[in-house]
Amino acid sequence: MSGISKLSIDPDTVRGLMRSDPAAQEQVYRAFAKPVYNMVARVLQDLTMAEDVTQDIFVEVLTKAKSLKNPDSFASWLQRVAINQCYQQTRSPWFRRIDFRASASEMESNEDPTSGVQVDRIFSKIAPKHRLVVWLYCIEGFSHEEIAKTLGRTASYSKSIISRANAQFNEAHSNEPVRQVTPSFQETWRATQ
Repeated sequence: MSGISKLSIDPDTVRGLMRSDPAAQEQVYRAFAKPVYNMVARVLQDLTMAEDVTQDIFVEVLTKAKSLKNPDSFASWLQRVAINQCYQQTRSPWFRRIDFRASASEMESNEDPTSGVQVDRIFSKIAPKHRLVVWLYCIEGFSHEEIAKTLGRTASYSKSIISRANAQFNEAHSNEPVRQVTPSFQETWRATQ
């Protein structure tokens, strides 16, 4: 799967969205709802919350589309809205009180055993704020510097999270943890999306 910003939509459809055209709104929703929901569900590890946050993202997109200056940058703008909503959610005190184990089990039971259940198990063990970093790096293709800028952190923050996630991933697949991010780590995450 490619990241949200790598998806495309006809600029005329985006212009229609900017004019609040219902047909354009529906097209945008149909084109982007699933990738946005996938990102949110993987980061938050709670399917019900992911539905709510995805809805909030599209409400914001539909109400603020008029402010978009360049229709060609729509996917990147939508990606930014989704990232901000996820990040806000993971920072809320309410979110930190939720027990994610039940939600992760629910996600695993709905997955085909060959479609990355093992990766989902590992992903569910990563702290919510860290899941966002892993998603941005492995799926959205952000560099460590871009993640740092997006989240208001340092590049070393991103690097350390990716290193820890890589170690968890490799420990689950062998008894010898690897300390560097390998292409197979990123490819495995991307392949399961």
